[in-house]
Amino acid sequence: MSRLGALRNKVVAKLSRGRGAPDPAEPPRDLVLSSTAHLATAKGSQFLQQLCKHFAHDHQASYDAQAGTITLFSGLAHFTADDSGLTARVEAADVRGLIEVRFVVDKHLAIFAFREKFAGFTWSDPYA
Repeated sequence: MSRLGALRNKVVAKLSRGRGAPDPAEPPRDLVLSSTAHLATAKGSQFLQQLCKHFAHDHQASYDAQAGTITLFSGLAHFTADDSGLTARVEAADVRGLIEVRFVVDKHLAIFAFREKFAGFTWSDPYA
């Protein structure tokens, strides 16, 4: 485990003491909010696989060349790739969780897609 991963685990354990920490292998319950975004790129499958492989080190992730799902502490991230690019759909139980999942996806994809000058998705309104 990386030093950053170990530090994150310590912080999560400290913050969740007495509150019952969520199991990272189990998806959050009662997901009610969702938001979707699309990146037009020829490398949609590559980015999908990079994201899922990266998160699989610390989170539950399943993926193939066309679709992937990552279970994060705050919610779920679903990805699909096709000829038009990469589509992301995130789900969470509340607005805070939705914002956190969108931020995590944006932050990591910005690293992987820097050559495409990706600076973040334009997410759909969860209340639309």
